Amino acid sequence: MDLEILPLIQTKLHRPMVVGDLIERLHLLRRLDMHCDLPLILVSAPAGYGKTTLVNQWLDQAPYPAAWLSLDENDNNVVDFLSYFVAAIQALFPNGCSTTQKLLTRPQIPPLNSLIGTLVNEIAVLPESFLLVLDDYHVIEQKEIHQLISVLLRHAPPPLHLVITSRKDPPFSLARPRATQQIAEIRLNDLRFTTDEAQRYLNLCPEAEISPEVLAILVERTEGWAVGLRLACLSLQNQENHTAFIESFKGTDRYIMEYLVDEILAHQPRAIQMFLLFTSLLDRFCASLGDAILDVASLEIPGGAGYLSGAEILAKLERDNLFLVALDQRHEWFRYHHLFQDLLRHKLKAETTPAQRVSLHAAAGRWLEQHDFIEEALRHYFAAGDISAAANLVARQRYALLNRAQWQRLEQQLGRFSPDNLEQFPALLMLKTWLIYHQGRWAELPAALQQLEVAMDRASLPPEEIRHLQGEMSALRSLLSFIAVDLEKTLACAQQSIEESPHELWIVRVLARLLLAASLQMKGDSSQAYTAIYRGFEEEKNQSIRFKATLMLTVCYLHWLNTNLQDMVQAAKECIKLSRDANSPEIMNYGYFHLGQVRYQQNDLAAAEQHFATVAQQPYLNYGDCYAHSACALALIHQIKGQPNQARAVLRAAGIFMLETGNTTLLPLIQAFQAEIALRQGQLAVASHWADQADPAMPLQPVYGFFSPHLTLVKIWLAQDTPGSRRQATEMLEKVRAFFETTHNTRFLIDTLALQALLCQSKGDYPNALDVLEQALILAQPGRFIRLFVDLGPQMAYLLAELKSDDSEMEQYLAQILAAFSDFGSTIADLRLDGKKIVNRKSKIQNLAEPLTNREHEVLGLLVQRLTDKEIAGRLSVSPATVKTHNKNIFAKLGVKNRRQAVTRAQELNLIPTAMSRL
Repeated sequence: MDLEILPLIQTKLHRPMVVGDLIERLHLLRRLDMHCDLPLILVSAPAGYGKTTLVNQWLDQAPYPAAWLSLDENDNNVVDFLSYFVAAIQALFPNGCSTTQKLLTRPQIPPLNSLIGTLVNEIAVLPESFLLVLDDYHVIEQKEIHQLISVLLRHAPPPLHLVITSRKDPPFSLARPRATQQIAEIRLNDLRFTTDEAQRYLNLCPEAEISPEVLAILVERTEGWAVGLRLACLSLQNQENHTAFIESFKGTDRYIMEYLVDEILAHQPRAIQMFLLFTSLLDRFCASLGDAILDVASLEIPGGAGYLSGAEILAKLERDNLFLVALDQRHEWFRYHHLFQDLLRHKLKAETTPAQRVSLHAAAGRWLEQHDFIEEALRHYFAAGDISAAANLVARQRYALLNRAQWQRLEQQLGRFSPDNLEQFPALLMLKTWLIYHQGRWAELPAALQQLEVAMDRASLPPEEIRHLQGEMSALRSLLSFIAVDLEKTLACAQQSIEESPHELWIVRVLARLLLAASLQMKGDSSQAYTAIYRGFEEEKNQSIRFKATLMLTVCYLHWLNTNLQDMVQAAKECIKLSRDANSPEIMNYGYFHLGQVRYQQNDLAAAEQHFATVAQQPYLNYGDCYAHSACALALIHQIKGQPNQARAVLRAAGIFMLETGNTTLLPLIQAFQAEIALRQGQLAVASHWADQADPAMPLQPVYGFFSPHLTLVKIWLAQDTPGSRRQATEMLEKVRAFFETTHNTRFLIDTLALQALLCQSKGDYPNALDVLEQALILAQPGRFIRLFVDLGPQMAYLLAELKSDDSEMEQYLAQILAAFSDFGSTIADLRLDGKKIVNRKSKIQNLAEPLTNREHEVLGLLVQRLTDKEIAGRLSVSPATVKTHNKNIFAKLGVKNRRQAVTRAQELNLIPTAMSRL
């Protein structure tokens, strides 16, 4: 488990140490043995009946290995709970539940059902059965955690056997496991000490020797309550008349407990009394932390000072077995028995002022902060009402959390502060702004930056802190300028960010370098763009593997825009290797995405599918843009393979993900590609509906992913094939061509030129169609792009088949592309074997006196494919007689007598591309 990513309190994963004065309760141990194969053992009884002690004893002889998790009130967060749950399992199986653990520390936390499903599946494949004890489950109140345990029991992965100890029954239903005999229960009446057990227990305390008569009264008064017997045993050591003392306490368990605790404390030295009271506000403590509390007590609380150190007091408490529970093998960390702690806290509240308790909490917070127990320190600072100390602590450790992309933990920490608190601390507002960035709510960034500026003006900050915050703000301003295609401002803000942001905050500096490089690329200076990235390997002080991996993925983007697929492969592979070494799957998946893009364009669909699926099948291990573009690419591959349902399902899942995560920036991207897939599936009305809803003035922004929504609009308009839609396509293509040319985006300029060629073809302007297509091929040839042409269908195939080049390499490239048109390859090959070009570019295009109808175009296309009249009738769902009529009309309009002549004449008149496009 990567403790750097998610620091955990390790003592919560250790079994409490078993003290010496215990008796073996053999009948209960045997019952536990008998039921160890069940999915659940529930040990439920009020405080002090020996639940934890019984289970702890049993584990020494249990037939399966056991993991332990001590729960407390701070575990009422499903992510924290699951993090400890998985850590407990990994104490037995170090590589177990690794995917669940990664999901809990990634940029996006999956929905609970997804987490549970992954966890159940991973537990199911663990190599052997094991016990997992959830101690003190009654402190859990969050319904999502109860839902998690309920589902675990319902689906019961075979290796897992849960043991739950609780003061009350858990709120999830036990009816089903009871009905199916999947649960064993040990309850209050089972745990009561009998007279015989009480005698054996008291025999371990020779100082409290009592008569059988007194013992009977003691058992009756305590009703077999283990902690009551223990307290009575301790109290009897200081009493001369045992019978009178035992008869003096009566009433509820809590009354008896308070009475006995008062009796015990009254006979302790003042230093120990104060230590017990003051440290009761701690969930766990060690000698050094105890000293820090005592130091404050000596100043704040009259008579609070003692002459013993924390180490000396702990040693005495352990010797006296005074409800102290060791939490580790080295006996460094301890806690009190929970019921004992509750009573000590009640007494502390009665005997100290609120101001004195604030001082104790503040002292605990300072010690915990100094020793890097951040979450515990924050709890004590908030208990002390010291918002400033809490804010400063979050601010001091935010760099590390940002660098490790711990967005969920950052959001959780910020959630502790009120909006008014955030306004007082610019560093916290900066964190809030980064969360807006991460969640894809970029439209909210300008207002957030403005709010931050106002807060900085009000606050009295040191000059260095102001400079660092301005460096972070400049990175985000550079991003907004980049989106607005304000390249000069992008450059200036990115450079300012690199100069002013702290070197430790490398994640921000990488973003600034990426934007610097991207703006240089868009200005046409590719050399300087690459230099801006590679300088990071030389100039940045932080040279962590994660940092290098992130820099390397930015190189992939430059290669993509420059159509350098060969170098892009090497950069992507290096990114994957570095990310794997850094345990950074969200960066590694960018590497797989870029590899997928290369393999897709090379028409290696199997490899592309594997890479895109690696990303798309784990959406919560990715940043949003990586997942979104991978999902679109994977959907397209499914469509190409004849799997339309899978294509729609992938995009539907991506849309749900964007809605769940509130990513308003990427949701429109998914919706655009859903329209493109609908178009490919023949659902022109569905695609047109999206086109009608899309903003006709949709701003042109930098395009760097798998596709451009603007070009999707063009494809839909071309498919509509009306004068109006062709006019819209013409205007859009002129606009995006100018944009991609001026921003030096070669990758998407190729797409634009190819679509312009199809537009010219649809207008009957074949010479211009071929001229524009030739320009696209010249740009695409160095990278050997194939798929972007193939995806444009048969019309593109026939245009490509018409091209001839004196350059042998270009001819080979053309042949490679044409070979990829598997559905139309034989037809194209036949036409080229005839030694004829589909269109003579130097001759005028001849027009028919009477044009063919749409249905006649369809029939002509099928004639070209050499189908019989019967086969044509089946394809078009008409009768063979109707086909004969269409043939007769086609022959007449073309001025020919038979099929062969019709195909030859159609070639001369360039009717075949249109005919094939109608199919």
